[in-house]
Amino acid sequence: MVLDGVGPMNLSQTYQQEMSPLDDSLPLAATLPAACGALNASQMGAVPEGGVDTGVEQKTDPSSTAVGIGAGAVGLAAVGRGVVYLQRRYRT
Repeated sequence: MVLDGVGPMNLSQTYQQEMSPLDDSLPLAATLPAACGALNASQMGAVPEGGVDTGVEQKTDPSSTAVGIGAGAVGLAAVGRGVVYLQRRYRT
C-alpha cells in the first residue's frame, strides 16, 4: 500500500523531473510513500467508550443545572414581555 502525501513542490528540481521506479508513466512524487510501516487492521482491542481521559475531573452539580434552567426561563420571559410591549406600542 502506498500513501500519497509528499508535495512535489517540496522536492528538488532533479526529483521533480524524475520518473517513479514503481511505474514509468508516473512522476516520482506520485508514488513516494508519506508514511512507512506495517499496516494493521486495528491497533486497539475494542472500540473506546466515553470521553478522553485528560486527568481533569468534571463535576456536575445539580444546583448549577437548576440555575441554568432558571436563567433560561427568566430570559425567555423577558423576551416574551418585550414582544408583547412592542406589539402594543405599534398598535396604538
